[in-house]
Amino acid sequence: MKYTLALLQHTCGLSFEAGTVITVSEDAEADIRISELFLEKYCSHSFDWREYFKEEAVIKCEDGRPDYLSSAFYMISCLQEYDNNARDAFGRFPYEASYQKHYAVAGKNLVNKYFDALIKEIQTRHRVSRREPRSSRIVLTHDIDSLFGSFPQDWLATLKQGNAKGFISLLTALLTNPKTKSVWNTIEDILQIEEQFGFTSVFFWLPVKGKSTLDPAIKNADYRIGSAQIRELMQKIKSRGSVNGLHKSASHFSFSEEFEKLPEGLYEKINRYHFLRFNIQNDFPVLSHNVTQDYSLGFAEEPGFRNCFSLPYHPYDILNDRPFNFVEVPLNIMDRTLRNYKKFSPSRAQELILQFLESYKNDAVISILWHNQFFTPYKFKGWKSVYISILQYCRDHNIRSIGPEEIQKEYSINFDSF
Repeated sequence: MKYTLALLQHTCGLSFEAGTVITVSEDAEADIRISELFLEKYCSHSFDWREYFKEEAVIKCEDGRPDYLSSAFYMISCLQEYDNNARDAFGRFPYEASYQKHYAVAGKNLVNKYFDALIKEIQTRHRVSRREPRSSRIVLTHDIDSLFGSFPQDWLATLKQGNAKGFISLLTALLTNPKTKSVWNTIEDILQIEEQFGFTSVFFWLPVKGKSTLDPAIKNADYRIGSAQIRELMQKIKSRGSVNGLHKSASHFSFSEEFEKLPEGLYEKINRYHFLRFNIQNDFPVLSHNVTQDYSLGFAEEPGFRNCFSLPYHPYDILNDRPFNFVEVPLNIMDRTLRNYKKFSPSRAQELILQFLESYKNDAVISILWHNQFFTPYKFKGWKSVYISILQYCRDHNIRSIGPEEIQKEYSINFDSF
């Protein structure tokens, strides 16, 4: 529990009187009491959420009192995903199998709520102060999956929509310049929009091209990472103050092999898995040896918190009983979640996102993924405006962007100091 207390102290800015020792045990006289049930299940490596949460998403002590510390640890560490064979068609842990779905809490920052309750418990016995609430920050990210997929997708979309003007526009562009196939190359447009609002972002690039060798239903990049065009785009991103990272492909290539494919000097050792296709139990240890930060922890099907926690953090290596070396920046909102899974219109998606931001104006780092295709006016008509509305809201409410360098400085923790 030292790990969870260290997170509590660091994220909430707690300060104690000199010599203060916080006791944690199942003993009723402890400063923080933890559940015997939790200790039993955790030590036996039994992690099914149904064994921990009985009537609501909180672990209870034997006398019925909430065990906030164990509950926070269970959620932050994503214990429900360990030794869980539930997988969707792409090999991902599905929202349908989660306690978030069962208790309808994906959109709730329960860990911070439990941290607040823990602070109140500690304050009944010790003098402790905490940092004042501060404005939230936003992490803007873009996965560059496809630059040349406009044909046939945009063309078919214009026909289905009865958008003759759009179809003629696409046809004219192709006839005028047959090499003009990269309608989805919106990198300059994205940079300009973000600069207007004073924001920067992170672009994740796929170094492997073509169909996945692991899953034929998944396509990797439709561009060649070593081309002069991609190098120029990545150089432009870096020169404008934004950051390039790795979009780990669905392939047999290792992290070191994929990083070697990226243009030297133009990227940071950060990652997001393509299709969010990863397994916490197997892949977090790999990440810990290869990256400083990962941005993959989110449900593809549902916006919100996959670990019910609103801040970047070091995940916990339960098999080796220590924190991992990398910082996880959880993903909260993705365009494809709202369009493809929830089937929302742009206006409905905008309403939900702004409500989410309104709910977490303080003490949160909200990560948003907007693909480059969603800035185009054909198949993805209306979604560019949703992104602009997000930036407008954030600027109006003093929610500024935060990038990998600042995240590393603020959320990388030396746990040995606690």
